[in-house]
Amino acid sequence: MSMPNPIGHVEFLARRELLLHRLRRLNEALVRWDEGEENAALPCELQREMAAPIVPRRTLEIARQGVMDGLLDWEEEWERRN
Repeated sequence: MSMPNPIGHVEFLARRELLLHRLRRLNEALVRWDEGEENAALPCELQREMAAPIVPRRTLEIARQGVMDGLLDWEEEWERRN
């Protein structure tokens, strides 16, 4: 993720916070996947009713890695410019 134009510190922090927010949301979705798998492993009488995941786990993992890579690239580019 390259920065085509120089940006200010406020814009850098805003974009960084957006990426961190997306990363948190992806992590929350993966936690729900884990909870669903743990729930499915319980005997039927102990299972809770849970909504089925909409997005496949592998897709979430790929998206999470992309956001992490983007965040690291963004921060490295900022460090080089400043």
